[in-house]
Amino acid sequence: MKKISLLLCVALVFCLLAGCGSESGNETTTTETKVEATENKDTGSKSTTKIDEDVKVAIKKDSVVDAEDFIKGMEAFGADVENKDGADSFVFTFSASEYKKLLDTKHKECVKNFKKFEENKAHYVEKIEYDDNFRNLTISVNKALYDASTKTDDYIIAASALAYQMYINEANYTNVKIIYSGTDEVVTMFSLPVNYNIK
Repeated sequence: MKKISLLLCVALVFCLLAGCGSESGNETTTTETKVEATENKDTGSKSTTKIDEDVKVAIKKDSVVDAEDFIKGMEAFGADVENKDGADSFVFTFSASEYKKLLDTKHKECVKNFKKFEENKAHYVEKIEYDDNFRNLTISVNKALYDASTKTDDYIIAASALAYQMYINEANYTNVKIIYSGTDEVVTMFSLPVNYNIK
């Protein structure tokens, strides 16, 4: 019963965190280079200068809780939206600079969420270490608090990582290692989605 409750909790938290990315919620990123043609008046030759690149991000509609809100959020970052009606995925087109701003913002939001766990002394999480796209998380925990807890914080933290990954157009997974603070003792390891790429 505890495992069912835990899984329901994780599913709910993941949905609430960020429009709910699924493992295959993102399909492909493509870039289209915009060029500006200029003509040299002296020689009559033309040259092109790269201005910016467009980045397309496809996100499955069934991985989004509130489509209208989600679209507004993407438009706030300058995205053009395709497939509002029909098709199974939204396609958002960003300039390269807009896309970078989106990823930077979402990355900061995820790190801020991690900090909240680290700063909450009533919970067992003491430190969260992560790589660039939150593929591998190491969570240092207070032994006494962790052993006495229902151990849901680590799943919520992993769900935060997956929520960020929906924007990067790669497979969504995170490997989590729990260790007792001040030691290298591995308490447990898991992946979301379950056993996706655990090491």
